[in-house]
Amino acid sequence: MAHYSTNLNGPLRVRFEDGKLVLKYFIGGKETFVPTEGMQFRKISEKDPPHPIASVVLITPNAEGRFIQFYHTVKYVPTWLALTEIALGMFVYASLFSILLYAPFWLLGGLSRRRRRPAERGMRLWPLLAVLCMFTMFITLGIGSRDPFARLGHMTSWSLTIFLLSIAFAVASIASAIAWLRADRRETRRSVRVYSLLVTLALLIATTYLAYWGVIGVHTWA
Repeated sequence: MAHYSTNLNGPLRVRFEDGKLVLKYFIGGKETFVPTEGMQFRKISEKDPPHPIASVVLITPNAEGRFIQFYHTVKYVPTWLALTEIALGMFVYASLFSILLYAPFWLLGGLSRRRRRPAERGMRLWPLLAVLCMFTMFITLGIGSRDPFARLGHMTSWSLTIFLLSIAFAVASIASAIAWLRADRRETRRSVRVYSLLVTLALLIATTYLAYWGVIGVHTWA
């Protein structure tokens, strides 16, 4: 399950500067390494002493591509693919946070009779429910990881909550798409339909990504 988080900081840029190997994250700064022997490198820092052992290895290219081994194994990808990942990531992040920002206005607008539009209700509520499920799931996972064996290593209220919230997130994301498709165009505002389409696409991208890495319906106790 932990593999899903390796791409959340965006693509990793690898380059050499003055004989040093520099790994630069799109989000999260950079790390510098110096060669030890062969294709191995050890980390150096301006504040701390150099690491005593190598922590990065350049793997000899093979039929599957070029790889680097450090905290995890990463594969070289073309620049256009890295830029596409960055763009999709920014789109998803912006869309999900915008749902939370606009949620109070949606809820307050529903209290006014003049602003009530029943046809738009599902287009507003399902994305909000999906985002709340996702954020609650990651918060629960983060707190549970402080004592992973006791809280997540077998079926507990922590692990079961994560499992149920992951399913609820996927269901709410799909329900958001269904609500958008079934909404009557004559009874919904164009601006709401366009915004709902964008956030629904972001939710479906996030659902597909998390499902690919096994986060949807995850059994941390297995």
